[in-house]
Amino acid sequence: MSKQKDVSKQKDSSSVKPAVAPSRKPDTRPNISTADDVNVDEDNAIESPKESLTATKPAKPGKPGR
Repeated sequence: MSKQKDVSKQKDSSSVKPAVAPSRKPDTRPNISTADDVNVDEDNAIESPKESLTATKPAKPGKPGR
């Protein structure tokens, strides 16, 4: 019977652990969010300037290759 109580205690410990993990995750999440945001922004920003540059100076392939 003592073992059963141990299992219950372990479950409680598991419940407490997840509560601490979320606190730590937010720190890592902002980092990932920033990278994701930058990735999406870069893709969108690069697509816009790239098209504009290509349409504005298509005869100057030296600039984009820079």
